[in-house]
Amino acid sequence: MTSTVSSDIPLDGFNPQSAKVIQWTREQLTEADRKWLRELPYVLVLHGFTIVHATLCEPRRWGYVFDKLAAAAHLEYQETPCFLWTHACADGFYS
Repeated sequence: MTSTVSSDIPLDGFNPQSAKVIQWTREQLTEADRKWLRELPYVLVLHGFTIVHATLCEPRRWGYVFDKLAAAAHLEYQETPCFLWTHACADGFYS
């Protein structure tokens, strides 16, 4: 999985505070750390539990869940009874 911190993606599209945090994080990572991050799957299903950083409908696009519509799109692809996603920017429970 190529992420912003495990790659050299330009940071000019990020807000200044985010770019500063990403740059700091990049400086802390060893090449072995970056390799480990790049080898992670975009979606992991483990013991009936789904883990995804972005959304299940487009995990490689790093989409966010801001509202019920985005949550509904994500849930269309949900195949396990429980899941965790970390690009959810609107607190709440969706079912």
